[in-house]
Amino acid sequence: MEEKLIAKRILDELLTFFVEGQAESIRMGIDYVANGFYVQLVGRVTAEQSAVDHLTQLLAEPRNPSLEEYYEDLLGMAHHEVEDYHLLGLMVDEVELSFEEGILNIKLFRENLNAP
Repeated sequence: MEEKLIAKRILDELLTFFVEGQAESIRMGIDYVANGFYVQLVGRVTAEQSAVDHLTQLLAEPRNPSLEEYYEDLLGMAHHEVEDYHLLGLMVDEVELSFEEGILNIKLFRENLNAP
């Protein structure tokens, strides 16, 4: 799957978390760099600290390129459960997450393993 489509699907998944967390505002972006891309979302949410801690744990899954095609197909499906966020961890290389005073900031990096 093309990396730009994967970036969109990752962004869609994170956007779902923000919306389900009753986000009052959301800023998002994708930055494409020579060796991959960054996806970042920042917003004010009413999510509980425990929900953010659980998301952090799910995103901490190490990337697993050997099963990536399978995970790509699952991203962006209409049926979504909280545990599905571990798929994002399996597809990205770095995760930065902070939650302070109701502001959630998530930044993910995915290396393009097929880059020249």
